[in-house]
Amino acid sequence: MSSSMTLAHLPRRQAVVVFLAFALAYFFSALVRAITATLSPTLTADFQLSAQDLGLLAGGYFLGFSLTQLPLGRWLDRHGPKKVILAFCRWRCWVAWHFRGQRVSRACWPPACSAAWA
Repeated sequence: MSSSMTLAHLPRRQAVVVFLAFALAYFFSALVRAITATLSPTLTADFQLSAQDLGLLAGGYFLGFSLTQLPLGRWLDRHGPKKVILAFCRWRCWVAWHFRGQRVSRACWPPACSAAWA
């Protein structure tokens, strides 16, 4: 490193917030990856799934994750994170609103909202 280069440091509070955001994202990712193994006895009993079916279910997470990487990176580069996150939130609300009477969308809303629709 040359003497003309200086390193910019984040303020301590901002560095902690960034660290916690990434730690939470990593925890959520690890949780989603491990949930199939944790729930495998219940999934096997309730849905009569074989070991191969459970493997495909767990692999679906990785397939979905990998398929979103390139388009999401391009959207983030082109439009910025605020617009992309807002677009995903709008899309989620639209889907939940239009499918609000069905069981799939009830899982997306807090229990109080689901009870209000019943």
